[in-house]
Amino acid sequence: MHKIIAQGRFPLVEDKGPPQGVSLDSCAGPVHVEWDTEAALTPLGQLPFFIDFLKAAGLFDAFVADCPLGYTSPNAPKKRDVLGTTMLSMLSGHKRYAHIAGLRCDSVLPELLGMNKIISEDAVSDRLITRPSSHLR
Repeated sequence: MHKIIAQGRFPLVEDKGPPQGVSLDSCAGPVHVEWDTEAALTPLGQLPFFIDFLKAAGLFDAFVADCPLGYTSPNAPKKRDVLGTTMLSMLSGHKRYAHIAGLRCDSVLPELLGMNKIISEDAVSDRLITRPSSHLR
């Protein structure tokens, strides 16, 4: 099934066809990721692998548990949603709060991180910049 592509001073290179995909772990349970060789690259395409790393190492759960933010209002976003939205925004290369709006339509990544939803840029700004001391435990 494998065919030899090139032979020379270097080891043989075999064409094994397109990658078959891998199974990753997430807060939503196992997910299967496959590569689409025809699709365009996106900055979010590799995030399931990073989320798998965070889940395996317990880093995101520890980050959320150790964060001193605490909200008492029943309308306040969950701490996991605030931190997850902020992290996804930074990993996507966003430099302004307004860019968070570009993540709001993504329903896959929040689920993989165990979040309820991507919160608005105003909610992130309010929780982390405008009044951070009022939300500390």
